[in-house]
Parts: sequence; structure tokens; C-alpha cells
Amino acid sequence: MGRPSIRTWKYMTTTKVAKALGMDGSTLIRWLDEGVLPEPPKMEGTTRLFDQEWLIEARKTAKELSRGRKA
Repeated sequence: MGRPSIRTWKYMTTTKVAKALGMDGSTLIRWLDEGVLPEPPKMEGTTRLFDQEWLIEARKTAKELSRGRKA
């Protein structure tokens, strides 16, 4: 049996989330560290658990910021 499609995974990698948001991975990490985007839950202290719900909220925030409004 092959590896499941990314569409069936519950959580996404930092790289996939950054790409979905149209930004570089380092920008995503910086925005998380600076509190621009909400910190997702973590597993074992450091592994971020980005899910579809988090991505939807992050897209809203990024869109507001691109319009010059404060999130």
C-alpha cells in the first residue's frame, strides 16, 4: 500500500503551510514567533501541528495584513 495523499493527512508541514499562505517558510516562522499569527498546538514541545482550521484562520489574518489592517 502506498503513502497516503497529503490531502488525507490531518496535519501539514511548515513548508506546505507557508506555500499555501504564499510566503517563505522563514516568514511563517518569524510571524509565529512575533505573534502575528497564532501559534498552533505543538507535539513534543517543538513540532507544530498545523491543521486545516488553523490554515483558514491564518489566511484571514494574512489577508487582513495585506490590506493594511491590523489583525
